[in-house]
Amino acid sequence: MKNKVLLSIIAAFFCLAFTGVIVSIFIHNYCELFYDLGIIASDRLIENPLLAFFITPIMFWISAFICRKFAQNAAGSSLDHVKSALIILEKDPNSFEKISTFLNLRIVIVNCISSLVSTYGGGALGREAPAVHMSVGIFAVVASKLKSIIPAISLEAWIYAGSASGLAIAFNAPIAGFVYIVERLLIAKSRHNFISNIGWSAAALFVVIVILRKTDPLFAIYPLNFELSFQLVMVALVAMICGITAFLLKKIAILFYKKFADIKSNLWHLVPIITGFGVSIVSIYAGVNSFSGGIKTAQDILSNLEPAIGNKEVFGRLVNTILTFASGSAGGLVAPAVAIGANIGSAVSLVADTLDAKIFILGGMAAFLSPILSVPFAAAMVILESTDQPLMAFPFLIFSSLISFVVSKLTDKFAE
Repeated sequence: MKNKVLLSIIAAFFCLAFTGVIVSIFIHNYCELFYDLGIIASDRLIENPLLAFFITPIMFWISAFICRKFAQNAAGSSLDHVKSALIILEKDPNSFEKISTFLNLRIVIVNCISSLVSTYGGGALGREAPAVHMSVGIFAVVASKLKSIIPAISLEAWIYAGSASGLAIAFNAPIAGFVYIVERLLIAKSRHNFISNIGWSAAALFVVIVILRKTDPLFAIYPLNFELSFQLVMVALVAMICGITAFLLKKIAILFYKKFADIKSNLWHLVPIITGFGVSIVSIYAGVNSFSGGIKTAQDILSNLEPAIGNKEVFGRLVNTILTFASGSAGGLVAPAVAIGANIGSAVSLVADTLDAKIFILGGMAAFLSPILSVPFAAAMVILESTDQPLMAFPFLIFSSLISFVVSKLTDKFAE
């Protein structure tokens, strides 16, 4: 009996590892291509801004049409789709049929194509949430095909493993991927298969590390000197601004997306075209830092390739993110959150110009990401790991992340 259990666990690990290899290669290449297409879009805006009025609406329409025609749930909030699948599994464990509305191979393919088309057009959404959604989709599909062969892993465990892998690959941050899963499980108060879910997620992350061999961090920046001084007061201010703004961004973006997604007549064709024109107008007014996915913008701010960002760029990035999300294109709010947080931190640094601006930028990145991911500790770890900061910076980032998270929750209650 013990030998059968051991063999089942070994077989399950090899199946998980094989899936992890496929996901690592696919998601890594997707993220690289997404980034390159975003740079092409930004360069095009700089060199010939009027082209945006032609290319952006067309690309938005193609991106939205692909989702409408083949997989509606490829658009919208990718992380919420994964959450919905997990909620269903709490009531009916291992039922792939019931979660296939949110996780299937068609959604993976459509998510990939639609988000790439959108970012080539200048869409202001990110690659990270689709990366998690697609990773989970692949893990779930493999689990459904092998459930009779490897009962040692529950379908829920495969989904958590996919979530950890997708986030880790997108940010080149495997520790953050692990913290993300632990925090998700603690928030869900799920004691069922708690250790198993963590264990299989750790196994999947081990495969990601081996395949991708972590090299350079996503954001190049020198180690910062975090001090318990006036910095904390100013960063708390940044965090509160980010908490309120992140709540509004997420609420408004999802509200408009749902309103437009409910349009059943052919009038829906106007939505991506109009939002595409809107993004073009805003981008020409606010500049290239409001255009495309956002990771490049944050990189430029942190590496001093761009001057401090002002209110115009912050406003432009917010509006473009909402318009792109509402268009019905695939893409997520995670990368925009990082970019907007960096923008807000950079803008506030103009007030406190005697302090290192990078501290406000990193604080803003963690603060804005926290309400979007809904996991403050994982958000802080994402920024710590992706910027290669020393561990001593973690309490500082947690401070910023928690303030923003609490403020966003209080804003939500006040809004009700």
